[in-house]
Amino acid sequence: MQPPKYPLKSADPSFFMSSHTDSALPSNHLSETAVDGDQDDESLSVEMMHQLRRILISDGVKTNRKRIMEENKDDKSHPTGDNMDLVCTPVGHISGASTEPLSSLSLERESKVIDSDNTQDNCTNPLVLQKSPPNKRRLTESVYASTNESVVGDNTHNHPHNIIATSFHSANTTDTDSTEITSIPSDPLATTATTASLSGANGVGQTTYLEMDLPLPSPSASPSQSSFNNEEEELISSSFLTKEILFRLPTSKRKLTNLTYELVKLLSQDQSIEKDLIWRLLSKLDRANLSSLNHIMNKSLKRDLLNNLPLEISTRILSFLSYRDLLNASFVCRNWSQLINNRSSITWKRLLIKDRFFKDEDELNAELIKEMKNLNLDLTPPELVSARESIIVTLYRNIYRKSLALNQRWFSPEFQPRRISVSAHGPYIITCLQFDEDKIITSAEDKTINIYDTPTGKLRSTLKGHEGGVWAMKYYGNTLVTGSTDRTVRIWDIKRGTCTHILRGHTSTVRCLEILEPTKVGVNDKGEPIVFPTEPLIVTGSRDHTLRVWKLPQSSFSLEETEDFSIDADDYETFDTDDSDSNPFLVAVLRGHIASVRSVTGQGNIVISGSYDNTARVWDLRTGECTKILKGHTGRVYSVVLDSKRNRCISGSVDFSIKIWDLETGECLKTMNEHTALVGLLGLSDNALVSAAADTTLRIWDPETGEARGQLEGHIGAITCFQHNDRMILSGAERMLKVWNTESGNFVRELLTDVTGGVWQVRFNRRRCVAAVQRKDMETDTKESFIEILDFGENL
Repeated sequence: MQPPKYPLKSADPSFFMSSHTDSALPSNHLSETAVDGDQDDESLSVEMMHQLRRILISDGVKTNRKRIMEENKDDKSHPTGDNMDLVCTPVGHISGASTEPLSSLSLERESKVIDSDNTQDNCTNPLVLQKSPPNKRRLTESVYASTNESVVGDNTHNHPHNIIATSFHSANTTDTDSTEITSIPSDPLATTATTASLSGANGVGQTTYLEMDLPLPSPSASPSQSSFNNEEEELISSSFLTKEILFRLPTSKRKLTNLTYELVKLLSQDQSIEKDLIWRLLSKLDRANLSSLNHIMNKSLKRDLLNNLPLEISTRILSFLSYRDLLNASFVCRNWSQLINNRSSITWKRLLIKDRFFKDEDELNAELIKEMKNLNLDLTPPELVSARESIIVTLYRNIYRKSLALNQRWFSPEFQPRRISVSAHGPYIITCLQFDEDKIITSAEDKTINIYDTPTGKLRSTLKGHEGGVWAMKYYGNTLVTGSTDRTVRIWDIKRGTCTHILRGHTSTVRCLEILEPTKVGVNDKGEPIVFPTEPLIVTGSRDHTLRVWKLPQSSFSLEETEDFSIDADDYETFDTDDSDSNPFLVAVLRGHIASVRSVTGQGNIVISGSYDNTARVWDLRTGECTKILKGHTGRVYSVVLDSKRNRCISGSVDFSIKIWDLETGECLKTMNEHTALVGLLGLSDNALVSAAADTTLRIWDPETGEARGQLEGHIGAITCFQHNDRMILSGAERMLKVWNTESGNFVRELLTDVTGGVWQVRFNRRRCVAAVQRKDMETDTKESFIEILDFGENL
């Protein structure tokens, strides 16, 4: 069979970028002209793969390229001067190699060289003609040449450097599903081009093996080719070659592409050669295909770090971000926006607690319930189940937005909250103050308790019944507990404004009290929680040196049962008995102090009391016994706080000192002596211990180590009241109400600038500050008490 006189049409370059089936190439890719009309219908890709297979199989053959070139440099049988006979050393001539012929390939012992005039020379080499043993460079160029056939366009037919390649038939090759890939042009700047002719056992075919160094479009962009400049080329180990690759004939474009990909994997150990091959292939693409490929690669290189991870891990990662970072991340893409704003409620929940807008989850959940009530939102209907998570995320985000705005208002001196001033107890000092979103409750020396409406400041009711000043007060739900100088403890129904119980037994002023709620204190042998107390308890401390423990009487009417509060108080019977021993609400009497009990606190089964006998005592309510006597102060103990998290308590005394005690051992762990006057007030949050003294200063301490963090100076008189959390501190003294930053200890702002008397009580929550102040009339020299309500959440 004669080779075609003219170059064959090139394959359509578009197939390199598109997906194909395993069908043969279209017939229009076959040669239009052949010398004898019997052009072989085998694919040129098959021809190239046969030639490449021969190169790979001859792994053990070594050829001296320089010697071959010298022997053929004067050979005139090659008109172009660029082609040469390729001489190989038989495999059997290599030391240690087998001399068995390669009969399985059914190869002829002849080869023919095709020149531009279609002249042929016979090769005397007894084996299949091939170049020197295969190496990475030749593998690269062979794959490049094979692939290049299907990329070059039809406009290369008449190129002067076209090299014609025809198909090759092996003994076992059939014509089924064959595809002919036509000639490829050699680059005008290529340095070498070599052709060789081989004969098969059942037919004669010709093929072309290209060895060329193509120029790259840009030197700055081309990969390093230093590996091609070495005279000693690295041989490819035959262990990399598999029969599956070597003996599988590509019969379609798709199979050719797949085989090329598998051969490229052989180069993976040498990245420079692999990059060079890829660069050569890319250099043959036009701008349209390069643009498409660039789009595909850019898209494939992008990795979604969050959505590819499980939701639990993604939300854990997001929990470390600030609110600013979360908002920025939500604008990255739609998936991130969905994750942050619709699927990750725990992220905003953790952020609200981490940023200290809420103390714990219980407080946050209460705010969530309140937010749902404000929106009249009910998530129980089945149709809302699927949207429940998204709704909750929206609610948490809304809570965070409001909390952040409120915090900025608190810390901005330019912002002026809405202020409501309410006349309170006349000239009498307000001794106690508590409030929530619904009500404000105050008590005073005038023997009364006033209840106000929080949003408006309107007086709802005045509770009368005590025969002396009210110095202790706390409420639990709808039940209010008060202690007075009349030595009684009274229980009140807040909604109705009536006294429901009178608890007698103390023989002197009831100076302090605490309400203990049911709390988990441990687990039993079965792993079940141990809760103590099982019902709310009242602990009262008196100047009679004792503490008494009472059951908290519950109102016989719940808040939801009736809203009729117009019923006269006389219609309800007040429980009262003069015989304390027969009082059904009395649980225990705690005796041990030898002076007045000035302060009391507790949680679960533990109660701490501070006394004028210079000691603090630890009580276990399960047994009614004193478990530890904390001795060390040299003056009266005015204040105590319980640190249940660390199993400690802290006490402040007239001796100017603060002591930290270990409740397990009763040992004093730390004494702080920085104050220079009576330490009358102590407050503890998760991350800060704050003390206030008569020396006009407040101090911030590390609750873990007792180390001083800061000293707050600015008041001109003894500190009479303060409250704090981990974000801010509010402190009151004569004519001043100040705000401080808990973390830094810096002064933030003055809240009241027109107070002419003392600030006796102050309380605040997220939205409001309520202070009990006294004003003086300079002309008449009279005093009057007021309740000041400062609302920072208006219009939020």
